[in-house]
Amino acid sequence: MLVVTRADDPRGGTWDLPGGFLEPGEEPVDALMREVDEELGVEFQVGAFLSALADEYDGHDRTVTLAYQGTISA
Repeated sequence: MLVVTRADDPRGGTWDLPGGFLEPGEEPVDALMREVDEELGVEFQVGAFLSALADEYDGHDRTVTLAYQGTISA
């Protein structure tokens, strides 16, 4: 599992999974690769889908977290 330190609020400075929100018309796997590149500066080869979990963002917005297995390359 890959965790990162959040740079910004909400919860800046805490551990979290890298991620973000879908852009209009964007597919989830494309968003995953974009977010990993934006946040970590690496390429991510998507592997198996692992899980979908109901979650909250900033304590009030309902979200869905999609978890994938994959490989990071520099």
